[in-house]
Amino acid sequence: MSLSKSEVAGSSPAGPAGNIISMTKIETEYKLEITAKEFAASANYLQEAKFIKKGTSHLEDYFFNIQKFDEKGWNFLRIRVYDGSRYEHTEKIWKHSASGERIREEIERVSSKEELESLIGVSQPLRLSKDRTDYAGVTLDYPAVYSLDVVVFPDETRYFVECEIQVPEGMSSSIRPHLKESMLQTLHLSDRPEGIGMMRLVLSKSREGADD
Repeated sequence: MSLSKSEVAGSSPAGPAGNIISMTKIETEYKLEITAKEFAASANYLQEAKFIKKGTSHLEDYFFNIQKFDEKGWNFLRIRVYDGSRYEHTEKIWKHSASGERIREEIERVSSKEELESLIGVSQPLRLSKDRTDYAGVTLDYPAVYSLDVVVFPDETRYFVECEIQVPEGMSSSIRPHLKESMLQTLHLSDRPEGIGMMRLVLSKSREGADD
């Protein structure tokens, strides 16, 4: 789950005095790794579930300032390039909330080719290329985006599906099992563990290359 600085300010209906009650929203996401055959069938299943295709993009990710938070998460800065022309700066930072819940903060802003080149001049990034197709719809009564990713490495191609919804902060942990179950049902998938994060995947691949 992640707290997006660009989208944390939601609102609930007006209170007794007519004031708008502020509500923090958490980006809650779940990722599954799927087979090539399951990937090929996913678009039809999403359309059957009334999801609308929003488009396909080629993404080039550059990871900097990588630091391990715990056994499950990493903090890092990512510059993402969309279709070779649009640049996005994202910082992903794991932390514990006041209640002790493990949450991830995301800080996003527009980036540029000049910023990317400046960062590369200081440190060598890890890189990941993928093609992503997004579908918009509703899951568990919340607006949702499904992303179908094709991740190509020199030695293999891997396939992932991710669903992201925004929920009130207090629901971010409890809703994840329901989000996973909804994904399994929507895409007609068998049960499986949560998919590996892209940061951990590219890091593991870089270590494999170093061992060759």
